[in-house]
Amino acid sequence: MRRKALCLFAVMSLSVGLFGLAAPSLAQTPSDPKAAAEGFLTALDSGDPGATYDKWVAERAKAFVSRDAFVQGINVFRIQSGGPAQSRLFVGGTPINQIPNGPTGDFYYLRYRQGYSSSPLFFDVTLERVNQSWLVLNYNFSPAP
Repeated sequence: MRRKALCLFAVMSLSVGLFGLAAPSLAQTPSDPKAAAEGFLTALDSGDPGATYDKWVAERAKAFVSRDAFVQGINVFRIQSGGPAQSRLFVGGTPINQIPNGPTGDFYYLRYRQGYSSSPLFFDVTLERVNQSWLVLNYNFSPAP
């Protein structure tokens, strides 16, 4: 039951929107998509949620999720997951040029399997290249076996 609640919360509260107008971010993020995704996931675990939003979330996604909603969602997730990830395994990633039923552009999809004290989870991160940096356009998680 806890897994279902965690997954439901993720789908309802933590999934970042895909549409809106793209605008450059002033955040200094890595030019390598894997490094950017791992920086974002590390920040989700232990960084300041507001600073994480400011640095890592693409403007296109900010049009759909406010900073306050993001911060509250991360704080709830941290309680539900039992703390920071105890392990992180890169499953795979691929460049994509269009989000399903969405905009075209320079995107990158990555999947990680992370171990938490509450349960293992798959984290899916979709990044958008903005001014040579990779920013988070969408992320979600689901139970992992």
